[in-house]
Amino acid sequence: MASNKSVYDNLSSLGGAFPETKVSPEMVQAYIRGLEGINDEALTRSVDYLIRTGQYFPRVSAIRTAAAKFTAQPTARRGWIVPDFEAYQPQQAPAGWKQDIEDAKELADLAVLFGNRVNVPMSDEDWNKYAVGILEVNRA
Repeated sequence: MASNKSVYDNLSSLGGAFPETKVSPEMVQAYIRGLEGINDEALTRSVDYLIRTGQYFPRVSAIRTAAAKFTAQPTARRGWIVPDFEAYQPQQAPAGWKQDIEDAKELADLAVLFGNRVNVPMSDEDWNKYAVGILEVNRA
């Protein structure tokens, strides 16, 4: 069971992480009632997880959902499962990723061309025309 002290400590952490939300005494009482039945460790881990991944002050239901993920629960098929949600980090594509893909395609084309250059004897002028033509076709 989540102790009142644990709820206060975790709400204090949430208040620090999401300062735009003002924590009132009524809100604290509502969270104490809403978080009954969750052990202190699961509560702390879920709040830490929500601080790292959330954009807004979480509702009681979000904390309870996260706490359920940190509490071992038996299942008929798999036995006891304790997922490691702390290891999960959502991935976002870096800015400019589309251009990076285009650059990589161009580099791959150049690598193929270089391989062809080694195997096909051509003058430098013919080679440059060939390379520019291939790159223009691939860009179209």
